[in-house]
Amino acid sequence: MGFVLDSIKLKELLESPETVNMEWFSESFSLDDRDGEFSITVFYENGVSPSMSLVLQVSSDNINFADLTDYTQNINDASGTHMWDIEGSGALWARIKIEVTSGSVDITRILYSGKQRH
Repeated sequence: MGFVLDSIKLKELLESPETVNMEWFSESFSLDDRDGEFSITVFYENGVSPSMSLVLQVSSDNINFADLTDYTQNINDASGTHMWDIEGSGALWARIKIEVTSGSVDITRILYSGKQRH
């Protein structure tokens, strides 16, 4: 009997680049078919004096979202990438929130990846 290989699920969460200069939320995305850990990567560039925070939010009902305070990342540079590597979450939905103090950045890509249940 052979082993069943896990498949890797990759999903683009941003259809086109977005300039962020005020509080912003990504579309929510389902986590219900993933198996175990997952990651979310945010790519940004062309920042103009950015002072903001990337916040991962989760939900059980896709209506009420809560910040995962241990997963907040401050942005003060013009370009970069941030990745969250999450293990053991029971959440069914997630989204990205950007809290802006000042400046702007272009979010160019948000990528979700994880092992998919069979």
